[in-house]
Amino acid sequence: MSEGTLDRRRRETAESIARCARNLTEAHGLDGFTMDQLAECVGVSRRTLFNYAPSKLDAVIGIGMDRKAGLFVQVGRDVFIAGGPTGSLLKDTLTVMIQTLSAQDATAEELDQLRRLMAKEPRLLAAIQERTETAMREMADTIAEREGDNFDSLKAQVATSIAVALFDEALTNFITDNSASLAEHFGRLVEAGSSLVKEAA
Repeated sequence: MSEGTLDRRRRETAESIARCARNLTEAHGLDGFTMDQLAECVGVSRRTLFNYAPSKLDAVIGIGMDRKAGLFVQVGRDVFIAGGPTGSLLKDTLTVMIQTLSAQDATAEELDQLRRLMAKEPRLLAAIQERTETAMREMADTIAEREGDNFDSLKAQVATSIAVALFDEALTNFITDNSASLAEHFGRLVEAGSSLVKEAA
């Protein structure tokens, strides 16, 4: 079996776990099913399930929000730290976000379902917020490393806050209109924001 085939099967299994976990949570609540029932739904052994998701929260959140996914998918961390790809901190931060979103393939229906579950399950909301905060701390730490002696914590805070705000708006737009991808919605908001800044200058 080739490495590409193995990676595809692993992703398919991870997606199946998330799909089953979300459907079971929507039907019964987080406490209304067991990991054994989840494994049966997916069609894998309990041991295989725990290799992918050690808890029901991890299973529901899925691979797209996994802590190991990282922000630097196409724009490598070394490139970003070196001042790339454009030399502008805000532009480069937003570029990292766009390319990270481009690597995700969650559908609008899946994201809408996840939002509904977050509204019903406070533990799920808290877990996703924790992962989001971890990702933003990673970005802030990387910005600090990039800026070195010129590091401005306020500027870093603004850059990450803008990225998070645009992501949240892009997510809402994507769920409403999935004729464009999540990354495309994010890119449109970036362009609109850039135009506003130019008008104000």
